[in-house]
Amino acid sequence: MKNFIRCCALFCCATMLLTTTGCSFFESFMGGTPEPTQPTQPPVEVAPPKMKWEVPERVVLVIDNETYGSADFACKVYADDVDVTAELSYTVDDAAVVELKNGVATALCDGDTYITVSYKEQWKKVPVHVLTAQEGYTLSDSKSVRTFGRTYMEEDALCIPNVASGFEVNFIGTSLQANISTIGPTFTGTVKVYVDGEFTQYLNYPADFERVDLCKDLEEGFHTVKVLKMTEQGYLRVQLNDLKTDGVALTAFPSADLRFEFYGDSITSGFGNLGITSQFKECEDGTQTYATMLGEYFGADCDMISYAGVPACLPVDHSHLLMGQFFDKVDAASNLPYDFEANPVDLVVINLGTNDAGSAEKTVSNMAEGYANLLRSIRAKRPGVPILCVYGMMGVDGDIDAGINRAIDDVLSEGETDIYYLWLFSDTSGYKGHPKVAVGHTNAFEEIKTYILDRNLLDK
Repeated sequence: MKNFIRCCALFCCATMLLTTTGCSFFESFMGGTPEPTQPTQPPVEVAPPKMKWEVPERVVLVIDNETYGSADFACKVYADDVDVTAELSYTVDDAAVVELKNGVATALCDGDTYITVSYKEQWKKVPVHVLTAQEGYTLSDSKSVRTFGRTYMEEDALCIPNVASGFEVNFIGTSLQANISTIGPTFTGTVKVYVDGEFTQYLNYPADFERVDLCKDLEEGFHTVKVLKMTEQGYLRVQLNDLKTDGVALTAFPSADLRFEFYGDSITSGFGNLGITSQFKECEDGTQTYATMLGEYFGADCDMISYAGVPACLPVDHSHLLMGQFFDKVDAASNLPYDFEANPVDLVVINLGTNDAGSAEKTVSNMAEGYANLLRSIRAKRPGVPILCVYGMMGVDGDIDAGINRAIDDVLSEGETDIYYLWLFSDTSGYKGHPKVAVGHTNAFEEIKTYILDRNLLDK
């Protein structure tokens, strides 16, 4: 018992000694006290700075031109409201096209490139277009005249049949004239003229056709003129015969990096989107539709293959056409085959079905079979391209909706991919129950835009 008490006393003394020295028996045995370990902290995520970029929207230069051969490339950039302009770096993607030195961009040869403005991990690309003078305009040459939509040449004339299609040219001077006529039977219609990005005038058929001033009495300098047809192909098909400027004709800007293709009826044509009268200038503007809004938002060129009254696949009394009969043509009247390989696209949108609802042959199975065949035909021409089917801008018919759904399922079951379906907002407040610009078309644009972004359709 005494030995037990003695051992306990010794243990207590040893414990007190070790406690006061801050050292354990194990630590003494191992030869010292290790450094205390700190708990592991998760890495702190640093948010990127909030950037404000004051950089040119684009730079336009002209080779061997005293005024436009070079231009100041002035930038002002802020990070979290702090001026970081002095810390920027600049890179020219193609140094053979343009030289950037001491803040001045100088044209070297005709072509297109980008100047990349960088601040640490942040950057902006500024497109640079180097143009050259030419002896007048060659309507068949895309480097001379930029075209929009499906067009074709007939002899020396540029034929512009489709809605929202047209042309664009550049020049140095004060005026530009055009000789414009029509193709085939023409009822009525209007084209719109834009000068330096701003709408300037309507040209109404027939009063304003033949030799017309697209612009005149401008300030001497560089100008861009764009002409777009606002009336659908069933009423007006335009022919451009020649262009003349009082100054120097220049080469054209390139096409956009993105291109969308729309198949539709009067909705896509813009019928009734301006109001409730039957006069086309007051009633219809095919340059203000959900489709053109999408093109503007994404910076894409758009091809409109649309015709008032046309169904997707079911015969109707009010139309002699089905979309499957001319989807692969330049337009419905010319019957010219369209070169899909030479004109690739990044997205296909099909907005059809409203007219099919009036067919005497309307059943779910008939709609499914016909729509599926149309899908297969378009897919054969556009392999690998996302196809977005939309419906409902003038209301939803249950059989048509079910038929479209079944058609998509049938085609997907065959091994196809990237085919989608979206209901759209309904609006019948325009002429003859069509959607208006500010209501139906704007809402459809927002819905389709969100769908494209949420599903990364342009990254496919």
